[in-house]
Amino acid sequence: MKDLFCFKCKKPLPPGSLKYIITISIIADFDGVLPESDDLTDRELENLIKEIMKSNPKKVEHDVYHTMAFLVCKKCKDQFLKDPLHIGEAKIKKVKESSGIVH
Repeated sequence: MKDLFCFKCKKPLPPGSLKYIITISIIADFDGVLPESDDLTDRELENLIKEIMKSNPKKVEHDVYHTMAFLVCKKCKDQFLKDPLHIGEAKIKKVKESSGIVH
């Protein structure tokens, strides 16, 4: 078994030690609304679809869905939970108090 380290602080994580996997999924959001535009003709839509079909499937998938996983120690896990998007702990508390939804 190879040596494991916390992804963030590089602290060694020996076998049997307390460690966490933080998984982040980034998924494209679609609210069901397609804005109407006089500029988007059927021909332009067909061209857009053709362009997507020629694109690298991995890149297109990455633009729509991406997941990452990080092995971290308890201290770094706790820090992550306090401010996962690095926007300031006070702002996170304000968002949680107002609606509970960050969207």
